[in-house]
Amino acid sequence: MALQGDEEGTSIVYIEPKDTAIMFDVLKGMGFEDAKLSLSWVTKAPVECTDEDFDKNMEIIDALEELDDVDSVEHNMSN
Repeated sequence: MALQGDEEGTSIVYIEPKDTAIMFDVLKGMGFEDAKLSLSWVTKAPVECTDEDFDKNMEIIDALEELDDVDSVEHNMSN
């Protein structure tokens, strides 16, 4: 599945992780020499929570992301 990215001229393509190298090669073969790939975790089971709980959890997530040793924090919250 492909979607338009957040920034102009970008796209988001959902593939199985095992197909990452193949997709990268296809993009390069299509002339997208500046193509960049990254893996992201996408939940299949979002957990609904109240706005209050969501805000509290986001405060914790923001604090975790500020730590030098943390690259990213993923969650499955939905509100």
